[in-house]
Amino acid sequence: DGSGRADKREVFLLGQLRAAAVALNPGVPESAIDGALETLVARRPALAPVAANLEVYELIRDGVPVVYDDAQGRRQDGRVRVIDFAEPASPLNRFTAVSQLWIRGEEGFRRPDVLLYVNGLPLVFLELKNAKKELRLAYDDNLTKYRAEIPQLFLANALCVLSNAV
Repeated sequence: DGSGRADKREVFLLGQLRAAAVALNPGVPESAIDGALETLVARRPALAPVAANLEVYELIRDGVPVVYDDAQGRRQDGRVRVIDFAEPASPLNRFTAVSQLWIRGEEGFRRPDVLLYVNGLPLVFLELKNAKKELRLAYDDNLTKYRAEIPQLFLANALCVLSNAV
């Protein structure tokens, strides 16, 4: 599907995420970056969905804590940044809109209408209904099912947009 995902259960675009993290964190060894990204994209099944989302939000906002040895062999505490918040229009931030991405859920495949990514992070979910359909259907028939079946989609989610163009 061109997303670069190794597993259809994945919702993060790991190639974009890793490329951004490497570019945004010069001097941090790639092994430390890889560990930070594993922490960031972990599923968090023991947490309530809101708590999991808050935890991931804080990691995105503040950076993922890492400990590594620098080039001189000294122990360093740092944070791996995944978005350049200081310069939102920076070429280090990659914005991607994906339409109809097939995601394997608990009971089969789901296909959100549009997902907006920043550096491989699915931050915005859009469900678009025909103008003749009640807007409530976007919530009842789509968003609630997606939250139950593909909860990993909402780990990094910052915004949900439901619309019927009316």
